[in-house]
Amino acid sequence: MSLVVPRRTASGSVDPATVPLYGAAFPVDLLKQVHDVGCGTATFLHHCATGALSLHANPTALSIARANAREVTVPPRWLQVGIKLACVHNNVAALRHVACVENAIAGLQEDEEPLACVQDRVVRDIREALEDGVQLAARHGHYDAVRWALYRADPRVRADPRVNHCGALHEAMEAGQLEAHLKTQELLRAAVDAADAAAGAEAASEAGSEAGSEASGGAADTDPAL
Repeated sequence: MSLVVPRRTASGSVDPATVPLYGAAFPVDLLKQVHDVGCGTATFLHHCATGALSLHANPTALSIARANAREVTVPPRWLQVGIKLACVHNNVAALRHVACVENAIAGLQEDEEPLACVQDRVVRDIREALEDGVQLAARHGHYDAVRWALYRADPRVRADPRVNHCGALHEAMEAGQLEAHLKTQELLRAAVDAADAAAGAEAASEAGSEAGSEASGGAADTDPAL
């Protein structure tokens, strides 16, 4: 399993530059780094990846909600890692907890930074992770994770289907002609078309407003039927 996200051109060729797991370098020894930051982060990532411990059936276990709360502080850089792991493993239940702005803010260490700045950073980090997560999920044909990131996530962090959608489409196509991958391809194409249509409607609305007429923009977040 790889969390490296290759950037692709419209033709499908891979850009030599890749997006690392986090920060400026790809961690070679991931397990050692997780161990070094503490058991709280390790448990957090374990839940994101496997969901092995039920959030409801085992109330004594450290849940994602607790791992993201102040009782157990998860360093901010690992938030994106957890989101990507959840996408790779199609763990929508984990995404609902981890890709939540309020939960993420509660899990950050207190500092002198204003709350508004913290929220802006969290929103940006979650959105970026979900946009990479769409491609990672498409690689494995995880339709549910792709659909959640594009349509069900908080509108503040919802993945823009036009961001690296070429990469996601090619990942889905190259992974095989299985039903899940075909559904993922269709979902991605529909999301891009809807986003483009909404952008065109918004531009028309702005032009109409400038001309003194009122126009409404089309909605781009209609969740497609399964």
